[in-house]
Amino acid sequence: MMAGEMRQPAERRVGNQAVVIGGSIAGLLAARVLADHFDQVTIIERDIYPAEPDFRKGVPQGRHLHVLLLRGLQILNQFFPGLEDELAAAGAPQTDLLGDTLIFTIAGQLPRFKSGVTTRFCSRYLLEWLIRRRLEQNSRIVFRDGCEVINLLANDTSSKIVGVELRFRQGASEAARERDRLGADLVVDASGRDSHAPEWLASLGYGRPRETVINSFLGYATRWYKRPEGFEHDWKGVNVGPHVPDKPRGAALFEVEGGRWVVTLAGIARHYPPIDAPGFLEFARSLTEPVIYEAINAAEPISPIYGYRRTENRWRHYEEMARWPENFLLMGDAMCAFNPVYGQGMSVSAMEALVLEKCLRELQRAQGRNFTGLGRRFQKRLKEVIDTPWLLATGEDFRWPETEGGKPGRVTRLMHQYIDQVIKLSTADRHTALVFVNVLQLTVGPAALFQPAILFPALGQFIRRK
Repeated sequence: MMAGEMRQPAERRVGNQAVVIGGSIAGLLAARVLADHFDQVTIIERDIYPAEPDFRKGVPQGRHLHVLLLRGLQILNQFFPGLEDELAAAGAPQTDLLGDTLIFTIAGQLPRFKSGVTTRFCSRYLLEWLIRRRLEQNSRIVFRDGCEVINLLANDTSSKIVGVELRFRQGASEAARERDRLGADLVVDASGRDSHAPEWLASLGYGRPRETVINSFLGYATRWYKRPEGFEHDWKGVNVGPHVPDKPRGAALFEVEGGRWVVTLAGIARHYPPIDAPGFLEFARSLTEPVIYEAINAAEPISPIYGYRRTENRWRHYEEMARWPENFLLMGDAMCAFNPVYGQGMSVSAMEALVLEKCLRELQRAQGRNFTGLGRRFQKRLKEVIDTPWLLATGEDFRWPETEGGKPGRVTRLMHQYIDQVIKLSTADRHTALVFVNVLQLTVGPAALFQPAILFPALGQFIRRK
């Protein structure tokens, strides 16, 4: 346990053993919370963890650009005091999102000024490794990597989850690959988009959750570059957005630790960027702004080009299920996965960890070890966290007529028109730009965009346009 990380007194524990399925960001955050409330927390991870910050197969999107939104950074600093200092020591640059980045929107470039809205640009590898290193120092947390959960264990009536069935994978001896069982007072599934919870629940007689899938058919291509020596620029990041309806291409370039640039090109509505070097550069050259192409054209690539197309928004509505087994929770992408182009996933997982912390503290204050109703209560509260980022992600995806999974209703279309006016206003008004960026960073809700100082000028623009 690191200095500044609080540990609860033993007599206030709510359980003996908790199990977390999945050891990525959501699972690591769940374990951090659970360690304050259980005698032992076991993280089950399919991959063998790398010894240093590096790619692992279970996080295929890890090679691509990741953004830790400001709200996510705030929560991580709360759970891991000093983490931002470790990011800084590793070379992750502190970035003012309006002062240090070029943001090109459908209405033009946002103004540049020191806004105080700052985060750290870093690789997914580094962030996950630093968090995992912290947890490895916590004596109550046990890692089982190279191991997978193949089933939930339930009591005789299937009303309560009492553990998990395991199978060891690569890196284990043949004897160790035999199935094993691990009892638990609480099981948290944070295994991501590939969660088997729908099948497990169906086999126990609970049925499968309703799913909402919104797919704009967005694809990525990412390449890493060495930042050129002597390259003169006054920015640490560039974001070029697509333009509805005829310019479905966008891109971002962020400077991360090690003097490297991560460049991700994105195309919506199946306008997938190529993964060959000439095609990659040509795609960058075709963007509405030339700055990214000009930066990478003479830069030295230090990686292959990686493609990724699994970007649909998928919400499994566990909060709606008529019956729910006790002692079982889901969080992260296992419940709701967002189109990653909006950079919400890690930060939403952090917000969900706060919900878990609140639920367990309520149980702790009740001086009990009875988890009855905890799972259902937790899933319903997650919906309150998910609603806003889901609205932001799917609302943008619905701008494209090729999007499948539903059609924008009248309210959504009106919102598109209003947000377009807010974006236009943001290019000329610093206050609007600041509020708009804070909404995207999940530090304030979308209602902030309807304050009078923004509402009336935006509506005035709309009326004049008519």
